Amino acid sequence: MKNFRWIIFSVLIGLAVCCFSYAPKPSIEDLNNIDMGPAPTEELAKKIALAYFNEILYDPFSAHYEFGTIKKDYYYNKPAGSFRFDLVYAWSFKIRVNAKNKMGGYVGWKSYKIFIRDDKIITVLESN
Repeated sequence: MKNFRWIIFSVLIGLAVCCFSYAPKPSIEDLNNIDMGPAPTEELAKKIALAYFNEILYDPFSAHYEFGTIKKDYYYNKPAGSFRFDLVYAWSFKIRVNAKNKMGGYVGWKSYKIFIRDDKIITVLESN
């Protein structure tokens, strides 16, 4: 009986932490009113993205890229050692990358979302 109570208590605490740790999703109006500074140009965004992928890809010169449009966006950031999630606003764009692996074969298209603020990448997330 004590184990059952402990399990129920643990589940309730876990649910409480999950429910109260997320920042609320912003409305479209909130997103449009946030001042993130000037939007990066498409040319600058491509330059920043290519510099990033040149550092992480095995063979960056063989890579093929498809760039999306730049828009105001947000993501949830979880600080290390914290139970809360912070809402971070930034300019973002999607990019699809197909590059060669160490064996010389293309791995297939992978999608990423790049978040930029003050002309610097603040995070890169894999996306669908």
